Amino acid sequence: MPSRAHRPPPHPGYVLLYRFLLPRRMLQSEFARAIGIAEPNLTAFIKGRRALTPWMAWAFATVLRTKPEYWMKLQTDSELWRARPDRGRRKPSSKRRRP
Repeated sequence: MPSRAHRPPPHPGYVLLYRFLLPRRMLQSEFARAIGIAEPNLTAFIKGRRALTPWMAWAFATVLRTKPEYWMKLQTDSELWRARPDRGRRKPSSKRRRP
């Protein structure tokens, strides 16, 4: 089993679906209406194809009675993990290129 450092943190869409919507038996369409966004946009977010915005964090926090900082931290952790240079992406060069 990979260590925690090698597993990606959950996308906030995953957390929304599995920790909030499914346990409450709330449909995605109901939640989308409650926060005032189109259902396809919410679906794209839940599938990890869209990032959380500060506005969405406030809307989630209001409807789910959480804090917007909770949602923003999930998004930040997910983005930072994906951007880690040691994950096989090209490391930024410290050398200056000459014109």
